[in-house]
Amino acid sequence: MRKLMIVTFCCLSSGAQGADQATVKDVVGWARDGNQEFVALLTGVGRGVEGANMTIGFKQRELTLYCQPNIAITGDQYLRIIGTHIERHPERGNLEPALIGIVMTMALIEAFPCK
Repeated sequence: MRKLMIVTFCCLSSGAQGADQATVKDVVGWARDGNQEFVALLTGVGRGVEGANMTIGFKQRELTLYCQPNIAITGDQYLRIIGTHIERHPERGNLEPALIGIVMTMALIEAFPCK
């Protein structure tokens, strides 16, 4: 199953620009429709960004990208965070799926701003 998801994701993010190319919005939509592989993908991306943010914070706290409260974020919450973000910034939803990590980072910065 994981190999299928990786192959699918690679196919979605490659190829010529065109009307049939998938977008970040498509990936979020498939996850919202209950496709567990894409929910897992978004969860993994979110946890990766979270790990990078924590690593930066260990080095110098004032350099963190965002200030997540001391809670564990679930896959459904990552989906809501990125879904809300692309609703507010539709141009980011039109980016190719290979840029989903960047969109997730921007979504987490928006969801958990540092005060």
